[in-house]
Amino acid sequence: MDSQKPVHTIVLDTGAIIRNHPTVSTLLAQSEQIITVPAIITEIRDAATRTRVETQLMPFLTIRSPNPASIKFVTDFARKTGDLDVLSKPDIQIVALAYELECERNVKEEVKPEEKDEAKQDDAAEIKQEETTEAVPEQTSADAVQQISEDLAQTKIEEVENTASEEPHQEKDSAGSTESIQNVQSVLQVATLTTDFAMQNVLLQINLNLLSPTMQRVKHLKTYILRCHACFCTTKEMSKQFCPRCGSPTLTRVACSTTSNGEFKLHLKKNMQWNTRGDRFSIPKPVHGSANGRVQGGGKGHWGNDLILAEDQKEFTRHHEAEKRRKERDLMDEDYLPSILTGDRNSRAGGRMKVGGGRNVNSRKR
Repeated sequence: MDSQKPVHTIVLDTGAIIRNHPTVSTLLAQSEQIITVPAIITEIRDAATRTRVETQLMPFLTIRSPNPASIKFVTDFARKTGDLDVLSKPDIQIVALAYELECERNVKEEVKPEEKDEAKQDDAAEIKQEETTEAVPEQTSADAVQQISEDLAQTKIEEVENTASEEPHQEKDSAGSTESIQNVQSVLQVATLTTDFAMQNVLLQINLNLLSPTMQRVKHLKTYILRCHACFCTTKEMSKQFCPRCGSPTLTRVACSTTSNGEFKLHLKKNMQWNTRGDRFSIPKPVHGSANGRVQGGGKGHWGNDLILAEDQKEFTRHHEAEKRRKERDLMDEDYLPSILTGDRNSRAGGRMKVGGGRNVNSRKR
């Protein structure tokens, strides 16, 4: 069925739902279907926003999860662009769902068996024609010259007749092609509504359609790597928190590009100042706590306990191994229950571990 609306399917992100911009009536007027992933609904914790979503948006919203193949494709693509560690799990699922729907809506038609048989017959006819041309006996030079002159005369007459007859057909074909192009461009099959710049960067590089409620979108598509601010070492492993050369937690996310000559360039921020938070004040002395856990060591608010200062600390290694096991968990396993079913809202698994002392809690706030 031909749709008269600008977009057939809109994939919603959390930002548009929380801000309520555009409104539900606008989304329904501009699209045939509104769809999102289950993790987006769990991210809404405000009582007023959740009530509005359940009463106004949920009757028109379709909940769908992307398949593992789409998630793997988006994860590998985001790893190449350097946006994987910036994107959360719901963000990856949103991009994967948009990619999956785009593939479903714009799937190419398979060749019919009749067309295959016609192609085989054409190939057989061409082979027979080649065999007959090889079997033609050789002609003398005088006969060949006479035949060529006759063919040239006939081709001149045919060209004059064909040009006059083919002009209206060409005009019709060109008019039909322009109309079809306009019809294709007038309706977007799938578009993603998000304000996250990292998601926009991945969506545009995959060549997916993008909608922004605030009319703000990325101007330049970028690829990122990590660069050490202390020793200027670069690495493409975006999951690292410590420099592989000097071991300092001074890795920054930097945009990079490759020129047509194969030259690798880094695009650094002008007048960049390193944040010295956590380095201006000395860390507190280690103070032991009690065995039963009632008394915990450290400074005010237990500041200074379990500080991560190096990559080979057992706390950092233990956290890294637990994070690796969590990522390897199969989401399609029947024994695995996500937080949406268990009701767990306090677990902060999946975040990066805090490195360094941070801001001194005993210093003045203003």
